[in-house]
Amino acid sequence: MNPSDAIEAIEKPLSSLPYSLSRHILEHLRKLTSHETRDWHYGEKRGR
Repeated sequence: MNPSDAIEAIEKPLSSLPYSLSRHILEHLRKLTSHETRDWHYGEKRGR
């Protein structure tokens, strides 16, 4: 599953939250998956 598929999969459950809160959570998830994907691409995947 690629990161964008994972984010799409949780958008529906998050829709039960207030809009501003669900957007805030999704923005953070997108940032995390973006950094993780970039690090993985460049061979810099680190355990956290």
